[in-house]
Amino acid sequence: MKPQPFSLVRLLVLALLPLLAACGTSYQVSIHALNDGSSPRGSYYLLPLDERIDESDLLFRAVRDEVATAFAAQNMPLAPRREDAAYVARIAYGMGDPQTIIYTWTSFHYRTFYRHGRARRVLVEEPHISTRILYNAHLLIQAARQENKTEREQVWRTEMTVVGGTDDFPHLLHVGMPVLQQMLGSRSEGLQHFTVTEDREGSLEIADH
Repeated sequence: MKPQPFSLVRLLVLALLPLLAACGTSYQVSIHALNDGSSPRGSYYLLPLDERIDESDLLFRAVRDEVATAFAAQNMPLAPRREDAAYVARIAYGMGDPQTIIYTWTSFHYRTFYRHGRARRVLVEEPHISTRILYNAHLLIQAARQENKTEREQVWRTEMTVVGGTDDFPHLLHVGMPVLQQMLGSRSEGLQHFTVTEDREGSLEIADH
């Protein structure tokens, strides 16, 4: 099942593109987090933000299982039933439009020309062009208090965008998890940028900007 384009928010994907390294194992992750000042600690029940999506949907369940690691890292346990939770967190997710990056550069080299039997070396300028397609996965989680299965005021929301050279949505989401584990439910004071590097064994290393 292919994730549908994410239309709720548009993070600054184009601003991230020059930061991407040529290596296909480097990814850019951006986080924007808001919090009303209260503690996000407590039990949560996760639901799709789009109410047309049932919580039994396979893609939603895969996303829910992935982001569960971030909730656990922030000491926000997931309740098995909605009525047992202090908060409801709703999740939106999907792929944005791919971005095509065009690289141009010029190389110089000598060529030998012959004229009237005499060799002459001339410095020649040769233009080059190449392209690279970058894909971006989006995730939005927003949490509200609940009473008697009724959602009340929103207490926090966290948005994340992951940009990389693969259109594999589950993998892009997985790459962003170490950042989300640090930032979920917090206040970021603006858009924060991170570089996540994945080695051959699949280990992820984070560097902030």
